[in-house]
Amino acid sequence: MPVMWIENQGEIEMILTKAVIGYAGIIEHSWIEELKVPGVDIKKEWNDITNNFNLSLRKNEKARTIIMVRTKYTNMKYTHDWEKSNLVTISKNGQMYDTYKCCQCGITGKRFGLNSGIQRDKKYKSTKYENCKGPK
Repeated sequence: MPVMWIENQGEIEMILTKAVIGYAGIIEHSWIEELKVPGVDIKKEWNDITNNFNLSLRKNEKARTIIMVRTKYTNMKYTHDWEKSNLVTISKNGQMYDTYKCCQCGITGKRFGLNSGIQRDKKYKSTKYENCKGPK
């Protein structure tokens, strides 16, 4: 789990995040922006900010797109952004599990039963896969 710097503003937690931003269709040219956003749905907040920017473009400005969003990490080690990849829980050899794939680097894993942790698949057990390497 990443280390997050959280600031409490009344009822809403503000989390310091970083996003890799690029021009739509030109991923090679990208930059990092840092922003405090409400800790409810960080990706949605960045999408809203980017969409609002794109709706108010001036003449000669290019639309922006979000390449990656992360909370601030110690030593900039990224955690995997797991997304469930099966529609129905799988039952095999008496075990129930769901399959997951990291949206950023593409490695795969499984979550067994009601456990909240995802175990990387055997081919990704090496310590070099503990942290996400970012988009392929």
